[in-house]
Amino acid sequence: MRTHRWLHRKVRLPALLVAIASSGLLITAVLPASPAAASVAEENAFVSLINADRAAAGARPLAAMGDLTTAARGWSAQMAPTGTIWHSTTWSTQFSGYSAAAQNVGEGPEDVQGLHTAFMNSPEHRVNILNPVYSEVGIGVAMSGVTMYVTEDFRDPNRPDTVGAIGAHYDGLGGGASLLGWPTTSEFPVAGGAGQHFDGGSMYWSPATGAQEVHGAIRLEWASIGWERSVLGFPLTDELGTPDGVGRFNHFAGGSAYWTPATGAHEVHGAIRAEWAAIGWERSAIGYPLTDELGTPDGVGRFNHFAGGSVYWTPATGAHEVHGAIRSVWAARGWETGGLGYPTSDEYSVPGGRRSDFAHGSLTWSASTDQVTSGR
Repeated sequence: MRTHRWLHRKVRLPALLVAIASSGLLITAVLPASPAAASVAEENAFVSLINADRAAAGARPLAAMGDLTTAARGWSAQMAPTGTIWHSTTWSTQFSGYSAAAQNVGEGPEDVQGLHTAFMNSPEHRVNILNPVYSEVGIGVAMSGVTMYVTEDFRDPNRPDTVGAIGAHYDGLGGGASLLGWPTTSEFPVAGGAGQHFDGGSMYWSPATGAQEVHGAIRLEWASIGWERSVLGFPLTDELGTPDGVGRFNHFAGGSAYWTPATGAHEVHGAIRAEWAAIGWERSAIGYPLTDELGTPDGVGRFNHFAGGSVYWTPATGAHEVHGAIRSVWAARGWETGGLGYPTSDEYSVPGGRRSDFAHGSLTWSASTDQVTSGR
């Protein structure tokens, strides 16, 4: 649960070197409604420097917001003629719908990089610049002679809270600084559990699976087949890297979804998943899935194609893999609708080659001739 708060920080710099050596600063500034082009460029430069330092610290970039920028410009313009810096006593009331905000003000020689460095050298101002809670900023710059007055207004807009198991897991992943980013919805009920959406993904919970995150292409795949109402059900794991270092996956209560840059994200479930797991998952001869599970044209079986082969299943034959030259010949003869029918074995070794058995025969590959022959 976020608390409503806003913080003031101010620094006055008689000269840049004094500022860097003595205090450093994080500054907010305000300009008139129609700032000079040079001031706009300086404001943009401050935003760029802030976001570069946030990136180095692992924080997401701040978005420059028009209302914050207008307020920051106005405040800097108010300070500049006086030769004094102070914080607005009404700044926090100018905006609604925020959960956290901060304002830094300062002055110094007209040197954006120098002032920003001074800000970063001041611990309390640095906190505002790097605080992962904030997601929005407004910079205002006003000049009085050769002195630059700067206001930096930071804000985190009101966002839905996270609670319970989803909130605990979200916090454990890093909260708003995690790959999920900030919540975009409150927690909502679904049959058998709950879910919540975020900038960068979703998190779902059920009593049996706990709270797990799903994001990216795997989340899109899961959503396309029906979320938790699909054959996969609720996620059992967060997204993880595969042992071969190539892909990513989530396991679900009813199956798995695997992704690589080359194959995209596809689900595997049931007896076909069990077969694929038995032969070594993505490190097996057939590699990563190329399709979701599909029905066969004859209406009897089910299959997934993989990068290096296929797995076919029927109630009568069970699930078996077919790959390499044997699969090529079987495909050329019409797959399961050809004379051989469905596979009844995985490929296995025989003297001089490899073989797969089918409902109506077998195919054998010869290592010496690289040819595939039929048998009964």
